[in-house]
Amino acid sequence: MKMNEKFKIPVEMPRLRSRLVQSAALIALLLANASAANCQRLKRPADDPAQPRPVLKIQTAELHPVPKGKIKDPFDLRLRKTVADDGSSVLESGTSNNNVPNLTVRLEGGVTQTELEKLSKYDLKLLLDRSFSMTGLDCPPFSGFRPSGRRVGISRWDWCKEQTKPLATLTGRIRNKGLTITTFYNTFKTFENVTLGQVERLYAEQAPNQEVGTVLNLALRDALDSYFARRDAAGRQNPVDPLAIAIITDGRVHRTSDIEDTLLNATKRMRRPDEVRVTLLFVGENSAPKKSRGMLYLDETLRRNGARYDIVKIVPFPVLERMGLSKSLIQALP
Repeated sequence: MKMNEKFKIPVEMPRLRSRLVQSAALIALLLANASAANCQRLKRPADDPAQPRPVLKIQTAELHPVPKGKIKDPFDLRLRKTVADDGSSVLESGTSNNNVPNLTVRLEGGVTQTELEKLSKYDLKLLLDRSFSMTGLDCPPFSGFRPSGRRVGISRWDWCKEQTKPLATLTGRIRNKGLTITTFYNTFKTFENVTLGQVERLYAEQAPNQEVGTVLNLALRDALDSYFARRDAAGRQNPVDPLAIAIITDGRVHRTSDIEDTLLNATKRMRRPDEVRVTLLFVGENSAPKKSRGMLYLDETLRRNGARYDIVKIVPFPVLERMGLSKSLIQALP
């Protein structure tokens, strides 16, 4: 029993328990501090505001914008491949609703193969205004402004030349023949089977004439008469291709009443509504002034005067500029 008195276990037990609790709490506090210090050292630099965030380098494909005018939305996130610098062929693909890629081959002037097939069904005649007003400098690309605020660009004649080149190439794809071009002012002259290589020379030799007068009716009547003569000679058993006449002008033509009479008579000679199509394409920002507004409403005038068929389509310059000559002409066809 002395042993128990010496150690006094019953008396010292509560004090020992208290010290053990304090030691355990101290150890837990030390461990917590050590863990926090280790976590601070192991933090990523990007999580520390004082440290710069590391740059994540990802290899990406670079998108180059397509030259202006080749595609409407050059930054559209679809596969686009320009085959030629002049936009003669563009491969464009997207994804249909069933996730199957759709490929559209665009030819010269942004024309699709389907549109080319539509054009191939017609006998195309291009009537080109070569009057002196076609030297007006109001076609893109623009390079400045006049004191009046109007933009200054290339001439209407030069703009038509650049637009005729892809059209000549397209017609060369059709049955291996070129384009028929008739230039007119107070007289007219017709060039058949014009190829791309001949366009530059034709425009140089047929530059706008300074003589007064823009008589469209003579060239228009000749194109219509020659078509009806070929059709009648071939007979109903051997039908000829329908006629598509594209008239490029700034609208400053003389004697619009004669043009109305010629077109009215043509509708009376037609056998079906899609046999003849006449498309008026106005060139130049300031084309078709007030004194020649009759040309802008020629289609409405013909209907009021009893035309048998609606054969005239008007294409103002904003539309022609945006779509281009080839595409504007094809979309005007029935």
